[in-house]
Amino acid sequence: MYGLTLRTGKCTDPNCLSQNGDFCSSCAAEYRINSNGVCEFNDINCALFKGLLCETCKTGFNVNARGICIRLPQNCRFANFQIDNVCITCSDGFSVTANGGCIAIQSQAVVIANCAVVQNRICSRCNPGFVVQNNACSKVSILCGTNNSITGLCLTCITGYTLINGICYDLNCLNQVEERCFQCKTNFRITASRNICSYFDPNCASLTTTGC
Repeated sequence: MYGLTLRTGKCTDPNCLSQNGDFCSSCAAEYRINSNGVCEFNDINCALFKGLLCETCKTGFNVNARGICIRLPQNCRFANFQIDNVCITCSDGFSVTANGGCIAIQSQAVVIANCAVVQNRICSRCNPGFVVQNNACSKVSILCGTNNSITGLCLTCITGYTLINGICYDLNCLNQVEERCFQCKTNFRITASRNICSYFDPNCASLTTTGC
């Protein structure tokens, strides 16, 4: 019978401490009596045996390819059956690392463009000239003198622009796209230095940056 050893013409159970007839009644440490009355290895971390092998382990352990329960890596839910201690699925809030371990998601490096402070993968403060919107840093218009720190809309405008519903406009511009004017009103021209429409004298033969 499997598990017995032949000694002096008799089959004996080497892991049995005491017998009751042909059956073992007490096994050595780390062994248990099976249905045949023979001592077999007892995996104390096993919740359900199937024959000599463990089918289901206790919480925190995983059955490996040899049917033995091994302790899961910290914060691991399921490990590779073929390779001990290599996690394939981590607990909630953790992700698998390159070496098969588990790392807290919030501790992984997160880069958010133009964000000054990232906490728990969320941007809490942007660099100057940007505001937090939908966990990203949105650029504030350069035409703002001051702006709302939450929405990014202008509260005041720089000289030469007029505030309308949180946006700064050049009222002498006929075609303004965001911060740039592409066409001015009659008798106005776009100044290269400020990209704003400035009045010019139509009777002037020669214009300079300071006037006629």
